Amino acid sequence: MNTRSVSVLSLTCLLFTILWLAFLIVGMITAGELNTFEKTLAYVSKLDTVFYITYVNAALITVNAVMLFATLYIYYKPVALEWATIGIVFVPIYGAMNLVAYLSQITIVPRLLQLQSTPDYQALSLFALHQVIQQWPIS
Repeated sequence: MNTRSVSVLSLTCLLFTILWLAFLIVGMITAGELNTFEKTLAYVSKLDTVFYITYVNAALITVNAVMLFATLYIYYKPVALEWATIGIVFVPIYGAMNLVAYLSQITIVPRLLQLQSTPDYQALSLFALHQVIQQWPIS
């Protein structure tokens, strides 16, 4: 394993993170103060381009970070096998949990928003939205 792979993945992760911060700031400015669930729901219901790009980018950060950690494991395994193994153990869990959290925002949330218009599912979808919308601090 050469240092070029580690360098490229590190730089890519940094660029994705900077892009994520930019979209996050734009989203926060656009959203305004989200101090009630109704305001948060109204903001998320827009499902605008910034919303989707932010979460797709967050998923790309996760995939890139998992690749970076795997590369670091391979790079440091000959030098410090125990520490490299300790470091790589959490990577699959980290990747899976992050991908579920981020991709649920662009897959599950839009479907729950659609269910809001069906009277039979309004209460259940509202409850689920309270639980899964990341912009809502209590979720």
